[in-house]
Amino acid sequence: MTDQTRADFEAHFQLTTRQKWQHPDGSYQFPEIQAKWEGYLAGVAKAAPTEQEPVEYQHRMRATWRDEGEGWTQWEKCSAECYQDYLKAPLLHDWQHEVRKLYVAP
Repeated sequence: MTDQTRADFEAHFQLTTRQKWQHPDGSYQFPEIQAKWEGYLAGVAKAAPTEQEPVEYQHRMRATWRDEGEGWTQWEKCSAECYQDYLKAPLLHDWQHEVRKLYVAP
């Protein structure tokens, strides 16, 4: 096969392939890929978090006179009010506080 024949063949193949998958609006659609993409999007939509209430609030603290990252206590349960208080004032009397909300996994 000469280079010109090969080029003509490739051009024809690309043209017929494009025509096969071309949508009337000019875009290209590939059914297999489209089906996989829609399945992926459906899975993402199911896994997307909805507006949930936290099932538990927790806090922990450490003394600020210790090196950064050292000396954190274990996470402990706290009330929603305690969570809000520590969120407003994370540093109180030389103690640093961290809080978190825990949710049920979907």
